[in-house]
Amino acid sequence: LYGREMPSKGERRGPDFARLIEFQANSIAGFLRDSRELLRSLNPNLAFYMNSGARGANWATGRLNRIIGPEQDILGSEGGFLAGDLTRIPLWKPSLTARLLETQAPDKPRVVFSAGGQKPWTFSLLPAAELKLLYASTIANAANVWFGLTPMDLDQPEMKALREMNDFLARNTAHYTGTRSAARVAVVWSDTTANFYNGAGAQLMDVDTVRQKSEAGNLEAEFSGLSEALLRDHIPFDVVDDVTLDKDSLQRYDLIFLPNVACMSDRVAARLRDYVEKGGNLFSTFETSLYDETGIHRKTFALGELFDAGTAGEIVGPMRWDFIKPAGSHALLQGLNRTLFPSTVYHLRAKPAAAAPLLFFTRPLAGRYDGVPEVSTDPALIVKRYGAGTSAYFSGDLGSAIASFHIPEHLHLIENAARTFSRPAVSVETLAGSVEVVVRSQGESRRLVHLVNFTGEMTRPIQNVVPLRDVAVSLPGSFRTVRTLVHPGSLPVSPANRGATRVTLPLLNEYEVLVFEK
Repeated sequence: LYGREMPSKGERRGPDFARLIEFQANSIAGFLRDSRELLRSLNPNLAFYMNSGARGANWATGRLNRIIGPEQDILGSEGGFLAGDLTRIPLWKPSLTARLLETQAPDKPRVVFSAGGQKPWTFSLLPAAELKLLYASTIANAANVWFGLTPMDLDQPEMKALREMNDFLARNTAHYTGTRSAARVAVVWSDTTANFYNGAGAQLMDVDTVRQKSEAGNLEAEFSGLSEALLRDHIPFDVVDDVTLDKDSLQRYDLIFLPNVACMSDRVAARLRDYVEKGGNLFSTFETSLYDETGIHRKTFALGELFDAGTAGEIVGPMRWDFIKPAGSHALLQGLNRTLFPSTVYHLRAKPAAAAPLLFFTRPLAGRYDGVPEVSTDPALIVKRYGAGTSAYFSGDLGSAIASFHIPEHLHLIENAARTFSRPAVSVETLAGSVEVVVRSQGESRRLVHLVNFTGEMTRPIQNVVPLRDVAVSLPGSFRTVRTLVHPGSLPVSPANRGATRVTLPLLNEYEVLVFEK
């Protein structure tokens, strides 16, 4: 096809490897196209699909959803398979899977495949609470439900939870049809970075010839950490991809997070500069834009003009017991009141061009009790106004640190970015951080607020969800009525600040949907 030798998968970078990935995906797409046509000639009512690419590197499988998706009748991925130590698996795994699938196939039925058992044990069964949460988090994010069960599961008491959810969905199908995300924030999952970046820790499949990957820049951890910070602060957001950045309008978003989107084309970089110049806001971490779209290292950031960082030095770390020190005042630093707070494990030695950094890393200590650390010249956070928008660049692996340690100051930094740079899609009070909040619109006059309560008993699998009481929810705009779906009823409506509508939900068990009507 290309007149060149097929490259080795041991060196995953450069134009030839990009052609190999494209060839693999196009080959699968051609097979799917031919198979689909044959099957439809036999029975036009058949739905044809394959298990699509997971959120992760797909260089080994060729399953690039943007290429193979158009040749399938549904797009589905195993976002609800839970394995091993569940305390290390994000509560929101199905949710994030559904959000990415919606971006990749907005006009096609999307399915989150879930397993009833805790893998790798085929003949196991998750507690009823986990089954209900898998179901609820899937439908809250506009995906269809698929459960893998064994025959011996069907008469077990846990099946009552799935029957209840099936009955609920059958009664309320109209509220799950034709909805659209109302999020004003987006987090980027970069397939390009997962496939080409040597620091990426997201590879799900590997070959013996691939050299050992560094933990610095673990893409899965970076994405999961920033997503978790937003989820725990009840900030609705979409998961978008490289194609979104390259081709789609970005103006619907007030703020876009780039969690170590290391591999980026010049075209995408130019579109992001234009987005910020016209009033958009970016929050980027670590080596974002330091490589081209085929994994070739650049001398400087493609987004350097936004980062106010003309050059990028070596990676510093691991910082085992070191710190970050605030160096100014800004809305992004609200609540970060300590003189020092823990450092990320790695950071890039970036060189600011003009702007005064808001945070600095301290000099590494020889040991954890080696005195009070001195501030270094390595900036941690640089904020720059660019046209009508703002760019915030954090030079460390902030998302990975959040995923590993959940340091309050790290979480507050992401919370502050979301609240400073975006308009609220919803506001909640007296709500635990373990509740996922999703806002979707259905036409001009209806908004649906989904509340998925993951509040368990400090371990997983969750056997009992802790009920939450008197949850206050405020939605921008004036709405006449608000009713609930899971436990049907109406809620008293009262005006809130800045023209919002406020209601109080008396009780939240595993799941509830609030329907706001104008």
